[in-house]
Amino acid sequence: EGPPGRGVGSSLALLRDLVRAAWPVTAVALTYKLGVHAASGILKPLLVDHGWDRAAIGHAVVTFGAAASVLGSLLGAQMHRAWGERAAMITAAVLQAGAVLALLAVERTHAPRALSTALIALEHLASGAGTTALFAGLMTATRRDRAALHYTALTSLNVVAIFAGSILGAALADLFGVGPTFVASAALCLAPLPLLRRWDLHAARSAGLEHARAAP
Repeated sequence: EGPPGRGVGSSLALLRDLVRAAWPVTAVALTYKLGVHAASGILKPLLVDHGWDRAAIGHAVVTFGAAASVLGSLLGAQMHRAWGERAAMITAAVLQAGAVLALLAVERTHAPRALSTALIALEHLASGAGTTALFAGLMTATRRDRAALHYTALTSLNVVAIFAGSILGAALADLFGVGPTFVASAALCLAPLPLLRRWDLHAARSAGLEHARAAP
């Protein structure tokens, strides 16, 4: 068993890495799903405002949404395997932005059941693909000498994004309305793209591979 201070020292060193040397990875982990969470946070209130009852919302979000999310996870895994990590993360980010922007049709058409259910499923599909691509990327960015702690810290930032996105979405909807909130949320989905262009290098530095080079 190591000295009592070793665990604290390792945690502090990891925190310094997350904030300083590996800040691009930290930023991606925190923002990659932020737009999706902001949009999904206002979906249920939107449906309620258009007369949906709890059973109808559960059918659309839980039944169709959950099934689409599983399919999206499989899609994300396939993209990761076929195209590589960086391309999969970029593609999934664009898919998330498109799916969120498509939710404008729910608001503009006053949330008809069939169209709304299809677009909710599409959003869950894109979100599932994004989650798989993100978590696979964060695994590559994890330091092997403290893998469990590092990976947990990185993926926990997505939990922060869930709460932050929900609050942000509600605040934007109150200030500007549902439509502009969906547009802003779609833009947020694309916010990590500049960092993802050099993801291979950022992930290698985060993992402690100082001499790794970015992919062309």
